[in-house]
Amino acid sequence: MAPERQIFDPDGDVLFILSSTSKLTLEELGLTNQPQPDSPHVLMQVSSKHLMLASPVFKAMLTSPFSEGQTLARTGHVDIELPEDDCVAFTILMNVIHSKGRKVPSVLSLKLLAIVSMLVDKYQLQEIAAVFSDIWIREMALVVTYFYDDTVFYDRNIDVLTHWLLIAWVFRHTVLFEEVSKALVQAARFPLPAVPDEVPIPQSIFDAIDARRMKCLSEIFREVSGWVDHYHEKPWNVSCTGATETPSSVSCTSTTETRRNCDTQVLGSLIRACSVCFIWPTPKRPYTGHSVQGVLERIAELNVISLCDILHPERSNNKGHWVANDILEVCNELYLQGGLDIGVFAKDCAEQDSKGEN
Repeated sequence: MAPERQIFDPDGDVLFILSSTSKLTLEELGLTNQPQPDSPHVLMQVSSKHLMLASPVFKAMLTSPFSEGQTLARTGHVDIELPEDDCVAFTILMNVIHSKGRKVPSVLSLKLLAIVSMLVDKYQLQEIAAVFSDIWIREMALVVTYFYDDTVFYDRNIDVLTHWLLIAWVFRHTVLFEEVSKALVQAARFPLPAVPDEVPIPQSIFDAIDARRMKCLSEIFREVSGWVDHYHEKPWNVSCTGATETPSSVSCTSTTETRRNCDTQVLGSLIRACSVCFIWPTPKRPYTGHSVQGVLERIAELNVISLCDILHPERSNNKGHWVANDILEVCNELYLQGGLDIGVFAKDCAEQDSKGEN
């Protein structure tokens, strides 16, 4: 069978040759019972003028001294094989470039949008794809449950978040980038792997996410160990003030010895509760298996009990002398810290590109 031929410009002087097998499943494409292609290739007839106006990469490719440009100048047409590019994503971008807006889908699956983003970066099509990228991202917010609401990214799947990070980075979507990077800081249970060569995310972004995750966990664990040290290292400093918040109130602890026993009860209860939650003894960097979100959820369940709680529960309005509450309050502040600033990394990339040109 002859290869499928897609005509984007009937007078087109460039013929792209791509594999007819997409990297996407039928489900990811939103298709069912789709017949398999009869040919291993798909042909796309396109206009060199449109390509060169839209993409500096295509402009360089189609002008001398590159072989494609020499062939185009000599014969008036050129065939170019692109075996690495996904045919479905490439079709979308060819429709964008050739102003065939009605053929550009308004809703893409997350994986398809990620692959489109990679091609946009590869061929530097951000400018011409800007309007459609805003639509794709906005429409995605309406059809998926793992999008963000300006403060919370619901899905904590690392692969999903990494796809979103790629999309946000390629299209320089400031708010999305900040929220996704924050979600990755909160959700990652392990250091992020090295960025694959084919994924256009700077390694410095992954490194910054890892550094912020470890810094946040380090401060959380320091807060916990600080309370343990407070009760353990200076036992002569009595912390218990009784079953209520003021020392002058009626208390179950009328003697210094009893108040010290209350401190001992708090210390033992705190250590036991933290041990059950796997946050005591203090985990070691890089905190493998611990996520900021997971640690915070466990801290929220800490059950710290004082002697005051045991002897006079009816008077105790500050369970465990608020130790668990104080820890949780500090940890919540750490948890809600913002994500990364895309401008910092965009500036670094621009400076590196400038140095490369020089």
